[in-house]
Amino acid sequence: VDTFVLTIEFPNQDPMVVQAIPDQVVDEDMPFSLNISSNFGDADDGDTLAFVATLEGGGTIPDWLAFDGDAGMFTGTPLNDDVALLSIEVTATDGEAAVADAFLLTVNNVNDSPVLVTSIGGQTAIEDVLFSLDVSPNFDDIDTGDTLSFEAALEGGGTLPGWITMEEVSGVLSGTPFNGDVGSLAIRITASDGELSASGVFELVVGNSNDIPILLSEIPDQNAAEDELFSLDVSSNFGDSDVGDSLSFYATLEGGSTLPGWLSLDPDSGVFSGTPLNEDVGSLSIELIVTDGEASASDVFVITVSNVNDPPSLLFPISNQKISEDSPFDLDVSPNFGDVDEGDTLSYVAVLENGDPLPSWLEFDEASGEFTGVLSEKDIETISIRVTASDGLESVSSVFAVEVVSVNHSPVLVTDLEDRIIQEGEPFIYTISGYFEDPDQEDILSYSAYLEGGDALPEWLDFDLNSGVFSVVPWRSIVGTLAIKVTVSDGDKEVTDEFLLQIVSYLQVVKIGHDLYLELDKPIGGLDCTLWESKDLINWERSVIQPDEVDGKLRFRIPNSLSCLYRIEVSE
Repeated sequence: VDTFVLTIEFPNQDPMVVQAIPDQVVDEDMPFSLNISSNFGDADDGDTLAFVATLEGGGTIPDWLAFDGDAGMFTGTPLNDDVALLSIEVTATDGEAAVADAFLLTVNNVNDSPVLVTSIGGQTAIEDVLFSLDVSPNFDDIDTGDTLSFEAALEGGGTLPGWITMEEVSGVLSGTPFNGDVGSLAIRITASDGELSASGVFELVVGNSNDIPILLSEIPDQNAAEDELFSLDVSSNFGDSDVGDSLSFYATLEGGSTLPGWLSLDPDSGVFSGTPLNEDVGSLSIELIVTDGEASASDVFVITVSNVNDPPSLLFPISNQKISEDSPFDLDVSPNFGDVDEGDTLSYVAVLENGDPLPSWLEFDEASGEFTGVLSEKDIETISIRVTASDGLESVSSVFAVEVVSVNHSPVLVTDLEDRIIQEGEPFIYTISGYFEDPDQEDILSYSAYLEGGDALPEWLDFDLNSGVFSVVPWRSIVGTLAIKVTVSDGDKEVTDEFLLQIVSYLQVVKIGHDLYLELDKPIGGLDCTLWESKDLINWERSVIQPDEVDGKLRFRIPNSLSCLYRIEVSE
């Protein structure tokens, strides 16, 4: 038996379309999946089909549509750009033969939401300047033929302020902000295709531009009274629409001159204040300028200062006065008082401080304000005087003292001193106090005496400086004449006078022949006479020379060789 292999080869069977691929429909943006492997078959056992998909006519299928040639699986998600009607041809092959089938794939359009392509950047608007912003380029809609419309609102949903509007069709946001709109807005822009919408938010900052201050109401003319506080707040008469602006106030007299010293203006508060005085009476035309630092406004008003009677014033106190007795007194007190009111004439009244009238020696002129008078010794006392100046309505007073100063009077010589003649050896007392007196009773007088020419009194002549008594030491006196000057003093002033004191002797020198004799030129009448001799006027000794009586007179013979001083002592 022989065996062999018999191979029977069947011819290849072509693949075949088992079932036509049905047309397909898919919506844009929806996933699409289709397995067409079951739509083809192959009678040959073991054949494996492979698939190829193209557009009918040979073009490649769109990118969004993927096809697995082994599994025969279509997958993909068409987008807006993929909306179309596709005729797709699928070819199945077993490697030798092929078969094809075609089907329609319809991609239906689905409305796409508008999108914010680019964010809307922050924007700046300026007060009083037109603002415009086109937001349409910031949005897009891929749906062909879709037309967007635009809306704008505040981010939280509130409506836009009145100054800004949105053009619905063009997407232009525009308007002119004013001072009250200065600030920041968060605005939401919404773009709609009628079904769907997209939005974007941006910040719009409205910057301030300076607005000129304005005069809200004219400042009324004002009245002020002399010596009374004046105050005026003008801040409410002006305004500034700029939020945050602070106004400053300045004022001059109309024409540019500075305000008078009594009136001041607070530049921050706008308050005028001050107290006008008498010299400020009259009218002022004041220009007020208000500024915000860049622009200004002004107004002019009048302040009329009315006069009020001012009391007289004591310009300076009347100084205390010192006057001497017996001296004229003259004092004008009118310069011590004043009155700022023009035309006022002052009159004066003077009394003692306690209200008593002035002393009789003092006169006062009430019109001129002048004191006159002459003091006498009996008026020596200090007085306090009140002077009152009046303008007829009001008055002012001042008190001053008049101190009367006693004047020292010089001692006076009542009677001239009398010359005196005394006998040598006789006692002598001469009291001169009675020749002088002092008008000032309380003064104590002192005395001094010296020889004319300034020499001191001789030792034998005593003088008591307190009592003014001269006395002679009898046995020491010297024959001769003395010119004596006496001075009397009260310690401040003095007076002088002179008198002559003559000392005469009873002894005479008699020369008889060659002999000298001392002769007592006086009848002794039973008196006891003693001759004393001295060489120095200090030490005296009784002389041994005995007298002779000749013609009732005593005569002492003096030896020629004897040089002495002699004196006679006569006693009972």
